Amino acid sequence: MSFPSEQAEDEISKTVVETVVETVVETVVETVGETVGETKRKILIEIEKNPYITIKKLAELIGLSVRGIEWNMKQLKSDNIIERIGPNRGGYWKIKNN
Repeated sequence: MSFPSEQAEDEISKTVVETVVETVVETVVETVGETVGETKRKILIEIEKNPYITIKKLAELIGLSVRGIEWNMKQLKSDNIIERIGPNRGGYWKIKNN
């Protein structure tokens, strides 16, 4: 029985590592995408219930930091899904019908 050469072992190890890294990256990207999508969905549900809701209240209800909510809201605005009507105090969120 012959054993693979050291060079062949290195190539096999390299291929295995590359495959594992590729699989991990794909899984992380998919999971992050699902999580972001789920967070945006939760934000939209809360805005639908109460268009006057604050960022702070959204953070409390969804369990995300204020900064995390702000990031998601910025994405929703740039995707033209929501818009802010009126000033920061006294205004409200509008979900656009695209």
